[in-house]
Formats: sequence, structure tokens, C-alpha cells
Amino acid sequence: MRLGRRHRIDFGYFGLSRRSDALLSEEVRFGSGLFEVDTEVTSNFETRFVTAGYRYSFVATRKVEIAAALGLSALFLEAGMDAGATSVFSIPLPSSARVPIVRKASVYPLPKLGFDVSYEPLSRFIVRGRAGGLYSAGIGGVMASVADWSVSSEYFLFRNVGLGVGYNWATLQVKDEGALALEARYRYSGLLIYGVFSM
Repeated sequence: MRLGRRHRIDFGYFGLSRRSDALLSEEVRFGSGLFEVDTEVTSNFETRFVTAGYRYSFVATRKVEIAAALGLSALFLEAGMDAGATSVFSIPLPSSARVPIVRKASVYPLPKLGFDVSYEPLSRFIVRGRAGGLYSAGIGGVMASVADWSVSSEYFLFRNVGLGVGYNWATLQVKDEGALALEARYRYSGLLIYGVFSM
């Protein structure tokens, strides 16, 4: 949403979900669960980002825009391991306990810094490059960081509504020494297809 030629407020959502099936060759302790050797397990890892920020354009011509962004993101992280059909949430259990399903989820607030370059060679067609990072150091026993960059092109079917396609690379690291007690490292790269709404 633009607040003038050089000022803009952005809102965004991005989600990733991964699922894997495996036969364990060694014992795995996850949260309050202990999964034994030769157990067939299904694991999942989901991340979702909800972002809001302010963007200032240092260069703002009819065809070229170069901007810096500052904002805040909420990182929603969930990881789980399933070896049965009954859901059990994480609670303190003795080491000998066997839990069929364990789920762990938490939300992390992260400051956001970014950089955006866009070029409009044709009317309603925009080529865009973006890079950004999120970092939280030791707040509440949590260290989290996200870095990503993308190149994309967007075509506006109408004045305010468009479609985009691009390539995105992202890396995520989270270490939670608090209630979640989780350490995760994740990398993603691939094609993006998305919708755009601009005011």
C-alpha cells in the first residue's frame, strides 16, 4: 500500500511444508518421545512467515525503483514425528516412555531488513530482485535467523491485481533453549508462483 511516491507499507505471507517417511536405524529422541530402532515414522517440518514493514524508495522513477525496507515478521514453526494414530502433545515424561506422536510448535518475532530493486520495461510488467534477512539473538533463550533472495517477474492483469513467477532461495536457523527445546537448520530453493495485490 503506497503512502506517496517514495513511501509504502507492505504485508506478506510465505509458507513452507516438508514431510518425510523413514524406517529408523537408531533410536531417536524428539521432544518427550523416544522412537525405537526399526520404527516406521513420518516427520514434518512447517514454517510460516507473516510480515509487515515500511519501505522507502531512494530511487522512484516511472520505470525504476530502488528501496530499503524495515519491518517485523512473525515466524511460526512446527515440527512433528509420528509413529502411531493417536495425537499426544509434548508433556514431561520419564525417559522410558514411548509416545506415538509428538508435535512441537512456537512463534518467534523477528526484525526484518530488506532491499528491493524493480524495473518496468513494459506497461504492467515488472522485473524484481529482492534480498533480506531476519535475525533474533538470544531473546528468551531463542536464536533465530532467516536469509533469502529472489528474482521474479510480475504482470498486472488489472490495475491492482497481478500474478508473479520467480525463483527463491532461503535459509533458516532456529535454536530454542526454552520451552520448545528445538534446533533446526533448513534450506530451500525453488520456483515461486504467487499473487500480487497493490494499492
